[in-house]
Amino acid sequence: LDYNSRLLPMRNKGLCGDTEYRETTEALRTKVQDLASLIRESKMCIIFTGAGISTSSGIPDFRGPNGVWTKELKGVKLKKEEKSAELFNRARPSFSHYAVASLVEMNLVHHVISQNVDGLHLRSGVPSSKLSELHGNICMEICDVCKTQYFHDRDIGGMGLRPTGRICSQPGCQGTLRDFAVDWDTELPQDIFRHARRLMRDADLCICVGTSLRIRPAGNMPHAVTQPNKSRPQKGKLSIINLQETHLDKKCSVRIFHECDEVFRLLCEELAVFVD
Repeated sequence: LDYNSRLLPMRNKGLCGDTEYRETTEALRTKVQDLASLIRESKMCIIFTGAGISTSSGIPDFRGPNGVWTKELKGVKLKKEEKSAELFNRARPSFSHYAVASLVEMNLVHHVISQNVDGLHLRSGVPSSKLSELHGNICMEICDVCKTQYFHDRDIGGMGLRPTGRICSQPGCQGTLRDFAVDWDTELPQDIFRHARRLMRDADLCICVGTSLRIRPAGNMPHAVTQPNKSRPQKGKLSIINLQETHLDKKCSVRIFHECDEVFRLLCEELAVFVD
């Protein structure tokens, strides 16, 4: 089964199937130019991603018009292929994933914080040291003892940080390997969450990509960039790229309603960033 089918049932999935909006061609280009200016001025830019960055990779989102939770709430039975782990196994990074990796490589983006578990940021070339996966990674195993990470080329089928039945291969270790997929009743990996929250407090710009920011506590994290603190006395800037409205829209310096890939094509063109 795919990741969504392995999750524990959750009665209240929040607002699903909300209206989607898209910018006009002229408005989109103007807003992308404004966003490029914010990135150029930023000393510490964070990108915060959700399911919308992976829809063009073939992985459905949760709350969009054709999202898996939207269909479930409407009583639409998911097709067999929509519940298969092969959805994730076949997926390849989108243009947006590769663009984010290029922005990190050019030091225009300091760090990527993701709510996604699909492993596509790592596949696109974002170094693990520059990535915080708040909800885990379905392609990852982690050793209980030495904390070595094993990144596989496919979904390993785990859920809830449970033992996978495999043993660490590091010399002299023999520790138990666990999956790295967070379930609803699983506490978020606190070291990762604390690190991400600290980075968000220090950042002067956060760009949210493909997320409605409705999953808590992760969805509240970008709000921190708009609040002054001891390490950053001035308010930071927030930008959101998402088709649906979010609770932080009014906090945005640049709010873009459009598909991620088109936004990043224009943004990379504006910043003269080459995407391989």
